[in-house]
Amino acid sequence: MVEQMATGKEILQPSDDPIAATRITQLNRQQSAIEQYQSNIDSASAGLSQQESILDGVNNSLLVVRDDLLEAANGTNTADSLASLGQDIESLTDSMVAALNYQDEDGHYVFGGTINDQPPIVAVDDDGDGVTDSYSYQGNSDHRQTTVSNGVEVDTNVAAPLQRFFR
Repeated sequence: MVEQMATGKEILQPSDDPIAATRITQLNRQQSAIEQYQSNIDSASAGLSQQESILDGVNNSLLVVRDDLLEAANGTNTADSLASLGQDIESLTDSMVAALNYQDEDGHYVFGGTINDQPPIVAVDDDGDGVTDSYSYQGNSDHRQTTVSNGVEVDTNVAAPLQRFFR
């Protein structure tokens, strides 16, 4: 009793009150689980925000590519202006591929679905001339998930159907 008064704790060891000790253990486990869930939520939120930002940039690049293609199709361009538009489109394509091959802080490729240990988009040289002729999607459309509450999981990646755009 003196030790309990000195420490301010009612239970110093489980035998002092086995029922209360069991309850304290359960509460400590619940608190640890809640802290882990909060960490998972924070991580998922940050990751999804980053992915949204990347996809916004890719979308903006696609709009510029569309405008360049429309300009190239108008029939009044010189060879030099067409070459310039082609270089612009090539540069934008390279930046979009780099963005879609983004790796998170753990080194995982975020746009490859559940295949996150290799770049989801790779350049393909179909005719062996050293020039990229097409791109190939190496990922899948599956979602990675994390637990945010007891029995509740949320997707932590944008699993866009990129295979529709890349062979």
